[in-house]
Amino acid sequence: MKHGEYAKGELVLVYNEALENQMSGKGTLRWRGPYAVVARQPSGAYVVQELDGAILRQLIAWKWLKSYMPR
Repeated sequence: MKHGEYAKGELVLVYNEALENQMSGKGTLRWRGPYAVVARQPSGAYVVQELDGAILRQLIAWKWLKSYMPR
């Protein structure tokens, strides 16, 4: 498992942080995506975009990302 090193253009999934404070998360999707990595900031956060090209406004911390493996 990689920790914080994703290349530009690599497909990743983003953890759904909204589930952290919910009592019952059964049956809900824990990961959103896939998204493509656009850039890595000096702080270690990533800029990601949807597959249609729309860039997400919020930076994503590396710990909330994981590699996407298409089937």
